[in-house]
Amino acid sequence: MFDNHVHSFFSADSNMNAETACEIALRKGLDGLAFTDHIDIDYPRIDFTINFNEYHACIKELQDKFKGKLKIIEGLEVGMQQHVAAETNEIIMNYDFDFIIGSIHLLDRMDPYDKDFYENKTKHEAYSKYLQEIIKGLSYFSNFDILGHMDFIIRFAPYKERSMFYDDFNELFDEIFKKIVQKGIGIEINTGSYRKVDGIASPVFDLNILKRYKELGGEIVTIGSDSHSDDYIAYDFKYYIDLLKSCGFKYTVHFEGRKPILEAI
Repeated sequence: MFDNHVHSFFSADSNMNAETACEIALRKGLDGLAFTDHIDIDYPRIDFTINFNEYHACIKELQDKFKGKLKIIEGLEVGMQQHVAAETNEIIMNYDFDFIIGSIHLLDRMDPYDKDFYENKTKHEAYSKYLQEIIKGLSYFSNFDILGHMDFIIRFAPYKERSMFYDDFNELFDEIFKKIVQKGIGIEINTGSYRKVDGIASPVFDLNILKRYKELGGEIVTIGSDSHSDDYIAYDFKYYIDLLKSCGFKYTVHFEGRKPILEAI
């Protein structure tokens, strides 16, 4: 089992020591860890750039140190924006990454972390806008292996019930799934969207999303914690592996050299 979505101190929003993350992954019984640090060009307020020579050197050092004990994957999470798509693609092409996650982090130049985004929007309007932005993103950028956190919008939503259900957005989900299946892109179960927070009702993961993805030919699924700190590596993985099994999936994947490697579950 691999945690396929982890951020180290190379991400501007994380202070996690990469070697510490590897040691925790070993203690939790993982077989591998994918560092997917952020590159979000022209992100407002935060400079999400990476010194890729230093990044590569750090990953190589970890690969040597943990060889035979933990497989370390050199990945990247790219923020999709149309006006920087060419520049983002150039970065990907200039380096030998194992794994690329493509994610939507901004809507109208606002991060859904910002509560102002939800002002005067119903839950359906806000969630629809996020899924529509994914569809738009797939039209101008597809050089990635996994579509990141389709449910990112639920994390910071101010609604009493934050869960996202397939039946409420079936046409949008179907369009996304058809596009990514055609392009050979997979999806992730991002357990970071479902962390339990004291005093706040946790959203639930709708199995119908997974079932419909499978019905439309989807086979590629990664699981990742989206951890930015030591606390959440491999967060609640067993629960979500059981969900995958219940939907008829026989394996998850991790990526090496941009190729999916199957892991039986």
